[in-house]
Amino acid sequence: MNILLCGASMGIGGAETHMLTLAIGLAERGNKVTVVAERGKLCEELKHHKIKFIRAPLSSDKITDMIKSYKVLWKLIERTDFDIVHAHSRISAFLIDRIRKKRQKSFKFVVTAHARYRTNRTLKLASVWGDECIAVSKDIKHHLIKNYGVFDRKISVVPNGVNTKKYFPSGSGEKCSVLFVSRLDRDCSAGAIGLCHIAPTLFEKFPKLKITVAGGGNDFKSVKLIADRANRIMGKDVITLTGYQSDIAPLIERHEYIVGVSRVALEAMAMKKSVILFGNEGALGRLTDENLEAAASSNFTCRGYKKNVSDEFLFSEIQKAFTTDEKKKRKIVADMREIVIKRYSHELMCDTILKIYERDSRREPKILIGGYYGRGNIGDERVLSALCRGLKRNIPDCRIRVIKGNGNDRGEVGRTDPVEIIKALSWSDVYVSGGGSLFQNFTSTRSLIYYWALIRLAKMMNNKVAVFANGIGPLKGKLAEKLAADALIRADYVSVRDMESFFKAISLTEGKILPQLSADPVFSVQGEGNRHKNVEKNKKSLMDFGGHYAVVALNGRMGKLNRTFSFAIKDYCSRCGMLPIFVSMDTKNDVRASREGAEICRGILFEESDINTLYDIISRSSIAIGARLHFVIFALCQGVKTVPINADPKINALSGELLSASAVNIGRLDTVYSINKKINCFLQANYKYDDAYEREKAIDGMKTRAIADIQRLSRVCDQTS
Repeated sequence: MNILLCGASMGIGGAETHMLTLAIGLAERGNKVTVVAERGKLCEELKHHKIKFIRAPLSSDKITDMIKSYKVLWKLIERTDFDIVHAHSRISAFLIDRIRKKRQKSFKFVVTAHARYRTNRTLKLASVWGDECIAVSKDIKHHLIKNYGVFDRKISVVPNGVNTKKYFPSGSGEKCSVLFVSRLDRDCSAGAIGLCHIAPTLFEKFPKLKITVAGGGNDFKSVKLIADRANRIMGKDVITLTGYQSDIAPLIERHEYIVGVSRVALEAMAMKKSVILFGNEGALGRLTDENLEAAASSNFTCRGYKKNVSDEFLFSEIQKAFTTDEKKKRKIVADMREIVIKRYSHELMCDTILKIYERDSRREPKILIGGYYGRGNIGDERVLSALCRGLKRNIPDCRIRVIKGNGNDRGEVGRTDPVEIIKALSWSDVYVSGGGSLFQNFTSTRSLIYYWALIRLAKMMNNKVAVFANGIGPLKGKLAEKLAADALIRADYVSVRDMESFFKAISLTEGKILPQLSADPVFSVQGEGNRHKNVEKNKKSLMDFGGHYAVVALNGRMGKLNRTFSFAIKDYCSRCGMLPIFVSMDTKNDVRASREGAEICRGILFEESDINTLYDIISRSSIAIGARLHFVIFALCQGVKTVPINADPKINALSGELLSASAVNIGRLDTVYSINKKINCFLQANYKYDDAYEREKAIDGMKTRAIADIQRLSRVCDQTS
C-alpha cells in the first residue's frame, strides 16, 4: 500500500514517537510510506530507514503556515495515488479533509487522536475524524464520543506501541538513580519541577541519590533555575539536565527508577525498570498490578487523578520505591515487561493498524437535511420522517443530521445557530433542501433568503446539493425569482412535487435545468401510519357520535376568512347531523383559528395532535374539509371524502392532479350560504361512485413518483461514499 502519514512535527514527544514507530513498522512490512510534518530530531531516524520525509509547518496554527501546509499537501496528494492517508494531528486532518472534498479523492482517510483535545465551538468546527478514527486509549474514545459526537463503531482503540527489541532489559541501573523524561513545556513539566523540589529532602535520607531530567521546551529555563537552587542546597550536582534527547534507551538503561507518563512509562516497563507515574494530568505513583488497569485506561497518562499531583505524593511514592523489597521489585518489573510484549508491542500496533487500513470500511454518506422542521407543523414533520425513512431504506449505513428548530436533540442542528450550521455543513457530504415550498416569498422573503444562503454555503463547503421534492412559488418580485433560480442552478439534483412547480423551475432557470417530477414525500409512506388506539383527549369520546363527524383543518394565514368559514362549517354539520372536529396542523399558526372555529361550531378541538392521532381521527370521519396541504393528502390517502380549500396555490395544484378539479375558493365576499353551496357542488362533481377507482389510481401514481424520487436522491447521496 501507498501510505501518507501526516503529523504536527518530528520533534521529541509521544505522538511524534508513535508516528515514527508506525512509519518504520509499515515500511518493514513492505508498504511505501511518506511522512509530512515539521522538521525535528526524529527526522534522522526516518532517513536511516529510507522513509521519504516532506516538510510542512503543520505544528503551527497561524493562517499563513496553514496555507503553506495546504499547498504542500495539495501538490503531494494530486501527484500521488495514496491508498491511505493517516493524520496524527487536528490541523493535518482538517487540511486533508478540505483537499479530499475539493478534489473528490477516493483514498481511505484515518485519523488518530493522541490526547483528550481541548473542546470549544471553534475547535469542534475544525475537527475532522476521517472514515476511521483511532484512539490511543479508552478515555480518549469516550471523550470523542461525548464531546465531538463521533460514532462508537467508527473508533478503534489502538494503544501506543513500543519497540521491544530496542527497549530491552540489559542492566539494573545505578542505585537510587531517578530519571524523568518528557518535553519540558508548561503543560508537561510538573514531574521535573516536583523532583527538583523534593530533591534536598530525598538527598538527606538517600545520600546516593542521582536525578536526571531529560527533555527540552518552553519551560526548560524555569526547571533549570529550580534544579540549580536545589543543587546549591545539597552542595553537589545531584540533579542533571540533559536537554533534548532523541534516543532515551541508554538513559533509561543507566537509571533504576523512571518518573514519567505515557510512552516513557511503556518504554521503561519494556526495559524492566520501576515506573512512577506522575504528570501534569494526574498521578498514580508506583506502577503495580493493582493500578495497572487504571493506568492503561488513560494510556498511562493518569488522566482523572489530578489530585495526586503534589510534591508530597511524589516524595512518598519515591521513598516507598527506594525501600521496596528487591525480590518483590524484580517480580513487578518482570510482569510489566510481559504485559508490554502482549499488549503494547510495536508489532501488535502496526498489525492492528494495518487491519484497519485493509478493512472494507465503506464510507458512510453523511447527509444534512434542511427545511421547515421543528416548528410544530405536522405535515413538515411527516415529510422529514418519510425522507429519513426512505434514505435509511436505500442506504442503511448513511448518517443523517437535520437543521431543525432549536437543535436540542442529538443529531439536530439549531436553524438559527450559524456556528452549528457551518460545522454541520463541514461534517456532511450532501445537503438536502428537502420537502415543502421552501422557494417562495408568499409567507416571508427572509425564509427564501435563508434557504438560498444555505445552498450557497453548502456549495462553498464542497457539499453536493439536492433540492428535493420542492414546491416552487409563489414568487413576488425580480429578486425572489433571481434567488430561487440561482439556488436551483447550483443544485446537483432537483426534483419538484407538482407540474406547476415543474414548469416554474424551467421558466426561472431559462431551461438550464430539467427537474425530476416527483410528488410530496408523504405519499411514499401512505398506509404506513400506525393507528393510535387512544384518540380520546377530550371529555367526549368520538365513538359516542357513531363516527358521524367532519374533521376540519383551518389555515391561520386565512385571517378573518376563518370566522366566516367556521360559521359555514357549523351550518353544514348541523344540516348533515355531524359533529365538527377541529385539528391544528401547525401549532404556531393554526391553533388560534382552530380554537375559535371549535367555539363557533361547539365542536371538539385537538390542539396538539400527533401524526398517529391525526390519522385515526381522519380515518373515522365522514368528511374532511381542510385548508392545509398535508391534511388534504392524509385524508385522500385514507380514502375519506375530502374538500380542499384553496388557501395556498399548492393545494389547488394537488387537487387538480388527484381530483381533476380546482380546490374550493373562498373570498371576502363569500357568505355562509355561498361557501356551503361551493362545498356541496364540489362533492357532487367529484365524489361520484365511478370516480373512486380513478382517485386510487392517481394516489398510487403519486406514491410511485415519490418512492422513485427518494431512490434517485439516495443514488446521489450514495455516490459520495
